[in-house]
Amino acid sequence: MLGDELERSCKACRSKIKEKKQLVQTPKLKFDRMDISKKMKDIVEKLKHVSAKVSTILDKELLGSAIQKLEVLGSSHTRTQNNTMDRPRTTPDIIEPKLYGRDNQKKSLIDGITHGQYFSNDLVVLPIVGPGGIGKRTFTQHVYDEVKNHFEVPIWICVSLSFNVSRFLKENKKDNGTPYYVVHDLLHDLAVKVSSYECISIYSSNVRSIQIPSSVRHLSIIVDDKEVENRVNFEDFKKELRELDKRLNVENMRTLMLFGRHHGSYKKILGHLFRDARALRAIYVSGASYNVGDMLHDFSKLVHLRYLRIKSSKDNNDICLPAALSRLYHLEVINLQEWRGCFGFTRHMSNLVKLRHFLVPEQNLQLHSDIIEVEKMKLLQELRNFEVGKEHKGFELSQIGQLSELGGSLAICSLERIQAMKEADDARLVQKKRLHKLTLEWGANQPEKDIVHEENALEILISHSNLQHLCIRGHGGTKCPQWLREKLSVKILESLHLDGVAWNAFPPIGEMWLADEPHEKISSGTASSGIYILLSSKNDESEYCMDIRGKLDLDSTFWNVLAFDNLTELETLKISTCPPLQLHHLCMLSSLKTLKLWDSSSIVFPSSEREVRSKYQLPVECISVSQWGASAKDLTQLLTYFPKLSELNVQNCGKITELGVEEQQAKATTAASHSANKGDDGQIEQHQQQDGARSDGEIAADGLLLLPSQLQKLWILNCREMSLRFSPVDSNREAGRTGGGQGLQGLRSLQSLVTRDCPRFLSSTSPCFLFPSSLESLSLRNMETLLPLSNLTSLIDLSIWDCGDLRGEGLRSLLAQGRLTKLTVHRVPNFFASSEPLFPREKDFLSSSSKLRELDTDNFTGVLATPTCAMLSSSLTKLSFSWNNDAEHFTKQQEEALQLLTSLEEIGIWSCDKLQCLPSELHKLTNLKRLSIGDSAGSSKTGSDTTTKKDSRIEVTLGAIQENGNKDC
Repeated sequence: MLGDELERSCKACRSKIKEKKQLVQTPKLKFDRMDISKKMKDIVEKLKHVSAKVSTILDKELLGSAIQKLEVLGSSHTRTQNNTMDRPRTTPDIIEPKLYGRDNQKKSLIDGITHGQYFSNDLVVLPIVGPGGIGKRTFTQHVYDEVKNHFEVPIWICVSLSFNVSRFLKENKKDNGTPYYVVHDLLHDLAVKVSSYECISIYSSNVRSIQIPSSVRHLSIIVDDKEVENRVNFEDFKKELRELDKRLNVENMRTLMLFGRHHGSYKKILGHLFRDARALRAIYVSGASYNVGDMLHDFSKLVHLRYLRIKSSKDNNDICLPAALSRLYHLEVINLQEWRGCFGFTRHMSNLVKLRHFLVPEQNLQLHSDIIEVEKMKLLQELRNFEVGKEHKGFELSQIGQLSELGGSLAICSLERIQAMKEADDARLVQKKRLHKLTLEWGANQPEKDIVHEENALEILISHSNLQHLCIRGHGGTKCPQWLREKLSVKILESLHLDGVAWNAFPPIGEMWLADEPHEKISSGTASSGIYILLSSKNDESEYCMDIRGKLDLDSTFWNVLAFDNLTELETLKISTCPPLQLHHLCMLSSLKTLKLWDSSSIVFPSSEREVRSKYQLPVECISVSQWGASAKDLTQLLTYFPKLSELNVQNCGKITELGVEEQQAKATTAASHSANKGDDGQIEQHQQQDGARSDGEIAADGLLLLPSQLQKLWILNCREMSLRFSPVDSNREAGRTGGGQGLQGLRSLQSLVTRDCPRFLSSTSPCFLFPSSLESLSLRNMETLLPLSNLTSLIDLSIWDCGDLRGEGLRSLLAQGRLTKLTVHRVPNFFASSEPLFPREKDFLSSSSKLRELDTDNFTGVLATPTCAMLSSSLTKLSFSWNNDAEHFTKQQEEALQLLTSLEEIGIWSCDKLQCLPSELHKLTNLKRLSIGDSAGSSKTGSDTTTKKDSRIEVTLGAIQENGNKDC
């Protein structure tokens, strides 16, 4: 009997578990995919031979029906099973806002999930067990809430003893209107197996052979491109679809899904096929290029429809939605996010009183504000847009008060049309606990604002404490509402956006910043006179960041908006177009790692600088400065407060005219003081040094920026008047230094340097090396001169663009003795002119020692020369030619030189519009694996073993080149 078999199996399992416990104290759960797959298949085969009752259980109601039928067979656990089946369905919504006594366990579990401790290629299950009522569900809800943003698709599934696969799939189809199925492949196989009598998919290859049971309730039809690629295939598939009318019982259909951008070619046949499908609960049409009513002729009779999703194949205002849509009163989900045709039915959507989700494209959110008497839709879970007083009746703000399930995002505009304060009170925003994002907007084009009226309205529109994002735009009052200040109620706000307000007091941003979840940043609006925009959020790296944007005409009281002492967790701060910030405010940000000062923003130092510098050492590691508003000397002073500073970005700073290193200046001053004890000659020398010091001071005041010596990364961008400071060799010698201390030599830890659009950067020419030998990456663009490179023995990546007639002095030494592996040279026609070896045997030496592996250039002539190719013959594996609009073909000499690159594995040719022919003997390059041709080197990644044509690019593998000998160009 079935009961005896189950009992023997349970005893065997208990025996094995007991045996394992004796052998291993701490068992480790593993998921052997192959072993479990085999066991599942064996179980399925055995179940086929069990009684017809068990077969019926699997085919129809799965485990839920199984329990009911076991009751008939005389189960003694009827009461327990019924209690379990009646267990209420759980959701991820947190009922208890505070979790007591489980902080350590919660933190440990969350850290394990977010840091990959539980990551595996197999199925991972984290069981949370305990007696009933101990708080397992509440604990799980809090964990789920904190980790859900770490996953692409989070799903909360409530599984009880009445679990049903079909019901599970249907419920998840209604999750925000999007069909998310995150199921392990073995579970998917099982689901397909047990649902095969209810669900089928039809496409061209199986339409004739597939068996269609009379019990089928859920149907999908897939029309591939091949069905319409020629007339024969089109007619064959059309014929087979006609035959389905005899095999398919559409009267009992519950779900219909149509896929493929060309399925509209069969709309008449499909319309005839489904003319009697009036019991449908769910419809998904993907790739519609027609009026849906032309296919579902009796659309108004689909009175049982709960779910509708329509996706267009292209923009077409000539196709429309069925007019009867607003009369299908059982609809719960309408998903039109990908509909690109004509709307027109939304005005009377309030007839759909059971509707929960109405999803529309972002550019058509006004469809929500078009709904008259929206208060009837009491189950609606998101209303993206509501316009107060759009018409005389049916658009009162009080309409929102009836939507108790409202969540997600809500924007309320035209708030100046509120007739009475009771209307604002009846909106009941404070009760919208599921609302995460709220925008309150007053019209900007009012002829005259009623200040008191708007202040009172905003004071009443208090939001629920769960709100995460708040935007207030165009408010005409002068006061910040109490619920944003004295009686702060939205303390977990993650972002606040103020646009077009002129308050005399502002929210204490630090106090409301208590949330710790990453979220989408809010883009700023257009600034106008007298307003500022402030945002605070988490960035993509899950760091706390704040972005403050203001107006230069604001005074220092502007900074009273921030409770700096509450911003100790702030890691990134960006200040744009703001009045100077007091240094003591900045010093309160004890976790600050990145500081961005843009658009004339600056820092104010105290009068006793030395005392403050010894007291405050800020942890900032990265600073970005753009359009610095103060002097270069002030910026030099600011940098001294950051002993951990490793990255500096300076751009668009016209006031900075010279660049040096702080360490050099300090040593020069020390040497000058030391020379003061050397008699008359020493005194003369001392005066000269002092004169020089005064000169340096004047320069510093005018534009000399001195860099801290610990920098590792430096960007200098679009500083067109800036030049690199060069100290004469003689004065260096007197100061006790050698000529190696020129330019940026003092930056002994510098690894990366980028300079762009700084034409005067190297204008103070010097025969010495001005860059430190520690450099690993160097990028130069739009330079008038170039200094020797041979000392850069650590350089790995060199990129040079738009540098006119520069020559690659020292390139041979870098290739022979350095570590250079990647070289990019564009619009520098003479760069390779000096690369020819001086002596006959030098060629062999360079060839054997070069480490260059990747070369990207537009210079066919310079690279495809015998000296250059001989130099790179044993190392170069990837060669790319790009952005050359002159070359039409490869010359004989260039093809011969190319054959010297015997280690070459990949060749890329990008945006060479006039090139007519490829090299004729590519097949002789025996190591060549890939040839890529296209419009842009950055269009997409290449593949290594496929031949494809996509987006104006061609990829060819080695086999095709070698077998055909590249006979045709």
